[in-house]
Amino acid sequence: MLKAKEKDKGAGQVTDELRARRDASVRKRRIRYLAVALLVIATASYAVWSILFVMTRGDEEIRLSFIRQGSIDLSTSCPLIFLDNSTAVLSPSDGVVVPLLADGERAAKDAVLALIVPSDKEAEAFLYREAKEAYEARLFVLSGFADLVRFQSPRSPSDSRMRVAIQAMTDLDGRSGIKSLYYGSERIRHEFELARSESALFAVEDEELERRSNECDSMLAYLQADPRTLLLRAPVAGEVCFTVTDLPAQDTIWQEMGREMEELPLRWAEVPVIRDDLRYTRVSQGEKIASISRFSGVNAATCLDNETADMLSIKQGGRIDLVDSAGGLSLLGCRVERVEKIGPGRLYLFVCDDSTCTFPRYAAMAEVKLVAGQSSGLRVPLASLFDLDEKTQSASLRYVKGGVTQTLEVELVARDEQYALIRSKEEERPLREADLYVANPWTTADGQLID
Repeated sequence: MLKAKEKDKGAGQVTDELRARRDASVRKRRIRYLAVALLVIATASYAVWSILFVMTRGDEEIRLSFIRQGSIDLSTSCPLIFLDNSTAVLSPSDGVVVPLLADGERAAKDAVLALIVPSDKEAEAFLYREAKEAYEARLFVLSGFADLVRFQSPRSPSDSRMRVAIQAMTDLDGRSGIKSLYYGSERIRHEFELARSESALFAVEDEELERRSNECDSMLAYLQADPRTLLLRAPVAGEVCFTVTDLPAQDTIWQEMGREMEELPLRWAEVPVIRDDLRYTRVSQGEKIASISRFSGVNAATCLDNETADMLSIKQGGRIDLVDSAGGLSLLGCRVERVEKIGPGRLYLFVCDDSTCTFPRYAAMAEVKLVAGQSSGLRVPLASLFDLDEKTQSASLRYVKGGVTQTLEVELVARDEQYALIRSKEEERPLREADLYVANPWTTADGQLID
């Protein structure tokens, strides 16, 4: 009897479990049907709204505006490749590099850039590095650079640029990409190196600073006293950089771009620049351990087709801007160093004011905005034009003459993403500033009386 009851109880539990599964399955099917129904309703509503919008667009009120003087950027999108235009400094022997100048400092020809100490003195070189860093840190604190508590105003142009770089970095919001962070940090690093080299001019006397200075001098004298230590001298005058990169050499790339104008920058696009800081590292004889650039700046090259080149009219010796807002690149006032016409286009070499030791994140960028200047004239929104002909760079404008709407064919002198500079193609009907035009020409036709 007891076994029969237990059997009935087990059967009841199985039945309840099956019923629960069936109920859950029914609920899931209902949810799916409801989701599909809502999607169908939303799609149908959007379709009805679209049809009504198209059918009732003619009921939109006419909006009028005055033609005004304005300016737009003369710009285009183009690939950009960064180039290395420096003189290599090779190690005279095996050993450890002990720098005597900071990245970005200028050196005269034959000036001592670094010591190449024997490899068995590596521990002493590291001790000198620690002492030097401690001394420079104390020097920087005493100088008051970037110290907004003690000095609200910058103490020197270098301090001012460093504060601007720090502020720009802190102003980056959560939407800023990794490229923006990269260029921001590179800017701070560069400005810090320059400010550190100037900090001695503003530091006050201090016991700790003097002690650390004496420690550095004695350790450096010890390394120099070794007869095996060699001096690394500058082969030419210029800006020194101990960071070695794999950026393509300018002369080689320029010749290759002459053969394949557009393809070459695209092959280098998004290729990360490898950087090796060889200070206080072991090097081999003949190895490139530094570079000297005669002129500060970032070198870059691009190519434009002849039609775009004629429109922008970029001349050697002129100035242009290279901007990539999404990527954080902003090279303003770049000098046009070289222009060469090759078959279907032209090659351009730019030198942008910056430190030689400020390196791009990538060897090339597939699309950068090149701004060659500005053009001024009668400006209207592109949305106010219709029958736009890209080949002839012409369009139609519906304007008001004698209180009546008329269509006038206009020439697009220049344009950007939002505006166009225009002039009338008909001499007997010239356009002037403050002429009235229809901002939404699809709402009316010619001959409509405007009150």
